[in-house]
Amino acid sequence: MAIAHDVDSQSAPFGSTNTVSWTHTCTGANGFLEVSIVVNNGDGAGHPTGVTYNGVSMTAGNSITASGLLISLYQYYLFGPATGANTVTVTFNNGIGGNYALAAASSYTGVNQSGLDSAGGTAQTAGSVSTVSVNVTTVHANAWILDTCFSYAYSYGVLGPNSPQVYTYLTNNYIASGGIQPHGFGLSYQGPIVTPGSTSDGWADAGAITNAGAISMAAFSIYPAGGATTTLRLLPLTGVGM
Repeated sequence: MAIAHDVDSQSAPFGSTNTVSWTHTCTGANGFLEVSIVVNNGDGAGHPTGVTYNGVSMTAGNSITASGLLISLYQYYLFGPATGANTVTVTFNNGIGGNYALAAASSYTGVNQSGLDSAGGTAQTAGSVSTVSVNVTTVHANAWILDTCFSYAYSYGVLGPNSPQVYTYLTNNYIASGGIQPHGFGLSYQGPIVTPGSTSDGWADAGAITNAGAISMAAFSIYPAGGATTTLRLLPLTGVGM
């Protein structure tokens, strides 16, 4: 069975709240749901403490905080999410004050339900460098890498994934503080990766990321569910010698 991208959804930008919810619709067999969250928590508050889908707790995966900026990126995932329209809820340890957060979800079908292919990792660059990448070592044939990225820049550049990655959700300049400090946030996938091994996954921002800015990403991989099992039925021999 091959992995396929299903559907995407997102919250509206939010602040001054302890929870945020929106609807995501999963379809198909052997499902997998990823939820990514970015928090511009300059006051040091507002870290997520849990994410649920249809009331079921999702597993916390990779997370990274941009050094000196208190901008954080989080990945959560769930195997076998309920199909149909259900609620995604993100809960924070306390309100995020006057700052902002945004969350997005992507679901997939045909995913092996035994666990992640690889936990992957995180990466971050700052200063004049406006690209970021992480090497994910896939274990199973035809695995897919799922990633999320956040950029904090001082010019209106366009964030985007490297080829051959395909973005499932992408927004640029979703937050503007006094007309500056635009932010880009996106999710993408790369796959199928036919031969297991180390594969580079990355993003780039066309904006000017100064010493006060950063671009961060996190990634992991999933692998396909097994194909159907064929059962052989032995028939009695007839003819010569019987």
